[in-house]
Amino acid sequence: SPMSGRSDSSHFAYISPSSHGPSKSILEAINLDGRAYIYTHEHPHFLLRVFLDEEVPPEEVALSQLQMINNHVCVKEPYQWRLFPRWQDEPVLDYFTLEVRHRFPASAQPVTLAASALTGAVLKLVFGLIVTLNELFLISFQDVELVCRLVELGPERSESE
Repeated sequence: SPMSGRSDSSHFAYISPSSHGPSKSILEAINLDGRAYIYTHEHPHFLLRVFLDEEVPPEEVALSQLQMINNHVCVKEPYQWRLFPRWQDEPVLDYFTLEVRHRFPASAQPVTLAASALTGAVLKLVFGLIVTLNELFLISFQDVELVCRLVELGPERSESE
């Protein structure tokens, strides 16, 4: 499917609710399970949760620029998108470590951010997503645009561990 650019603030993939052809199986999965995750290339390095959007042409997958970087895809190039069928088996995230930097070159004015508040904003952002190491996220926090990269993460530990 050809690619379309998407708002930088989006962390999802979007397809048309009237998708047909290769995207039809994604649409069927959303209708069956209430959600779907997709990936491209041979192995699922990064997974995208899919939402429906009437404005997306039927055979396109719309992504933000950051999601295109994460998934190593380009605008208007054809890619085979695959369903990630075992999303229910993914463990609950227990901890993560972020590398955080300004999206654009920093101003001369120093910026101080509360780590606990930033953590809460990132948790809200990634809720319901399947995240992976080295994945990039764009977040606007206290009027500063930040790029966050997941450098460490781990599943929820059971009581017996």
